[in-house]
Amino acid sequence: MKGHKNTDDVYLGLRDRMDLVKLSFHRGTWRLAYTLEAASQVVPDGEDRKIQDWMPTNEISVGWRRAATMMIPTVNLGPGHDDRPVRGGGTIAWFPAPGPDRLPRFDMLFGNPDHGALTVNETVGEVGRITLKSGMRVWIVATELRMTPEYADEQARLRLTAREGLPPSEVGRGWGWGSSTTTVARS
Repeated sequence: MKGHKNTDDVYLGLRDRMDLVKLSFHRGTWRLAYTLEAASQVVPDGEDRKIQDWMPTNEISVGWRRAATMMIPTVNLGPGHDDRPVRGGGTIAWFPAPGPDRLPRFDMLFGNPDHGALTVNETVGEVGRITLKSGMRVWIVATELRMTPEYADEQARLRLTAREGLPPSEVGRGWGWGSSTTTVARS
């Protein structure tokens, strides 16, 4: 997660893929898109680099919105990245792998400057929080969920789709994006 110093823009993506594709949260519109650099390589001339956009979600509590939820099946877990410094002086939060048939879940929450109290039950920990220029808060918390057979089947399908055409060194390093209207898998 990265926040912009002079605006309320927030970006979310895989650490080693942020230069290719990311979620962007701008005032009034949220989107999943290729970066300008990546788009020049993979998006045909004249086409939008946007994969999907949508309006901000409804409030889940007074002044709070869930911006994104990241769930990682345990089959996707492996050795972490090197603890190299994060650009901008941020830190990396590490969490242990959950038990069998459990999966880690990370929720990115936005709080308006005048937000009410928010309680997140059954947290494993806080990943981090930032305050943006307007006073809006961004908070990421970690929880664990029981993995249903349906979710496991969908993840297996996404992994197969993401592997198509990938060199062996890249298998397992893709991402999946799902919403109520579409599911996309890319490397």
